[in-house]
Amino acid sequence: MTFNGIWSQSTHPKDFPIRSFPRWGNLIGATHAQNYYLYHYDTTVSTAMKEAAEWDFPAKLSLDITSNKNKQVLNKFMIRSNFNLHQTEMVTFTLDQTHHLVSFVRKISPSPDWFVGIDSLDLCRHDCKWKDNLMLNLTLLDAGTDDGITYTSPNHPAQPQKTVQNVISLFSSNSSSPFYIDETRQSMLPFAKITFKKISTTVCKKSIEVTVPELCTVSQWTKWSACSANCGMGQRKRHRHIVGNPNLNLNRCPELRQTQNCSIKPCPTEGTGCKMGEWSQWTPCPIICKTVAQQLRSRTRQIIKERLNLKCPPVIQTIQHHKDCINKCSVKDCVVSEWTDWSPCSCNTTHTTRKRAVLQEPQNNGKKCPDLEESKVYDEACLKNCKPVKCLVSEWGNWSACPRVCNANFNKTRTRSIKRPANHGGKPCPALKQTKRCKYKCPEELINCMPWSPWSTCTRTCGKGYKYRFRNEKLNLKGDIKCPVLDQKKLCKLPACKKVKCKVSEWTTWSTCSKTCGKGFRTRKRDILTMPPEGERRCPDVVDAQSCNPQKCVTK
Repeated sequence: MTFNGIWSQSTHPKDFPIRSFPRWGNLIGATHAQNYYLYHYDTTVSTAMKEAAEWDFPAKLSLDITSNKNKQVLNKFMIRSNFNLHQTEMVTFTLDQTHHLVSFVRKISPSPDWFVGIDSLDLCRHDCKWKDNLMLNLTLLDAGTDDGITYTSPNHPAQPQKTVQNVISLFSSNSSSPFYIDETRQSMLPFAKITFKKISTTVCKKSIEVTVPELCTVSQWTKWSACSANCGMGQRKRHRHIVGNPNLNLNRCPELRQTQNCSIKPCPTEGTGCKMGEWSQWTPCPIICKTVAQQLRSRTRQIIKERLNLKCPPVIQTIQHHKDCINKCSVKDCVVSEWTDWSPCSCNTTHTTRKRAVLQEPQNNGKKCPDLEESKVYDEACLKNCKPVKCLVSEWGNWSACPRVCNANFNKTRTRSIKRPANHGGKPCPALKQTKRCKYKCPEELINCMPWSPWSTCTRTCGKGYKYRFRNEKLNLKGDIKCPVLDQKKLCKLPACKKVKCKVSEWTTWSTCSKTCGKGFRTRKRDILTMPPEGERRCPDVVDAQSCNPQKCVTK
């Protein structure tokens, strides 16, 4: 499988997160049988999938795939996180007659919970031969676990959790979203392209009977909804969803929604032959009252069933000059007091002021209140006896911290405040802010390193767990010194785990002997049903072997 990224500032320019180190996250996938999946469209995702979509931390998803190996899963495959958005990346995997589906997910960073992926893509044709080549364009999906609408939205968990949806269909009408579609942009380019190419095939010695699925697989119908009408004829609905890749073979899918007529009970009549609904509540009085025409209240009802040649009762009632509205709509203008006297002359200020108070607030669209305060400069005669007052300032504060970023253009600043302003021609205030260039020399071994990713969530919830973070080398290396460390881990502070005993299944039957003579061997297996927090080392052996057919081979 070849992965080609399309997402970039040129293809998706609106609010592209160029300053937030845009990158493709870790790609993780599997080849599997029909009863296994990583995610389904229009369905809520697992905790493991949530961590991969929100934090680009695929450890739990990887563990889930590994734990299903030799059962529902045949192969697991991965591609590491990559800051080169257009680099062509390849990965190989194996399929067989039982495990003929492929799924993968890959987060885009930064984003709330957005990813591209394939859900249960069938690479087996209807004639039970493998597809030689296949190319697909990938759109962006929302995992439904975070309500952010921009690349760099703060963490905002979805309550309750939503289902997996197409990001473009969710946010194309929201002008704050980077995927807003208006008259200047009528469509959205895909985010990535994948190409599948068959490398080789091997004939299985042991035949396996399989049922070839349809191109489009759907879930069972949901239950019928409640009837839309309490009486008379209404409608009820039910739906089902696509199980598999929502971008593939939609034109061959069966119907996903059904509507059916329903009736709970006959509606009461009013003597005219018409069946009428209940009256609605009276509308409230208008918030703004300006004319008599606006002083109305009304209520409505619906005609549920109308008989021919008979006139139905009115469906709307209106009351004009309703007493509640008349009282509410009495227009009252704002009333203010007279101005106070101008404030006396003072050497501590340059302006004189006067004020007035509100005696009555405006009501029902009445005239708004005017300004309640005004000021003017003192006459020169008022200030002629005032002595000049020079400005006094505080001591300088501490310099702001310099960010420890290699070879970056940053400044540090310090400030001071005015204790007493200048007045009456006194010496004005000096500068209140100073700026100086930061001097932070980058260590040589870090010159070719990209910034660290955020720490992942812990691999465990109790006992001994780890957090991980990653970084890549820069594309254009300077000198011969490479980035020394590309990944780091640290211990999490976790409570001790409760003691959990390892539980295993019964042994399988012995396999056939590897030789018919000359001392071969046969094996049997059992599965781990309950894994203790300490891992497999606390479990008994799950594979057993013994010799068989020890007799010598007879040669002719």
